[in-house]
Amino acid sequence: MSRIEVVIAATIRNDKDDLQEIIDGVICFVKDSNDAEEVERIALKAIDDYMENSENVVLYGSFAVYIKEEEVITATFTNSLIGENVEVLGGRLH
Repeated sequence: MSRIEVVIAATIRNDKDDLQEIIDGVICFVKDSNDAEEVERIALKAIDDYMENSENVVLYGSFAVYIKEEEVITATFTNSLIGENVEVLGGRLH
């Protein structure tokens, strides 16, 4: 088993309806760190689990996957459960 680190930078809506930016990390394990499909699948599962288990609503963000301190994947994500429009600081994000 090989270790990968998924670093998440996200915008959340807390219980006071305030928007906050957070940075967090998740450690995952893959059978073969050279298998790009497996690494991507596990990283996306980590993002889905993070959004599902968060105490706050995760609106959107980005993540990077590191193997042995080398960045191998970067991507952005949005929470598909919140709809198309997200209200941000008096404006609308589409």
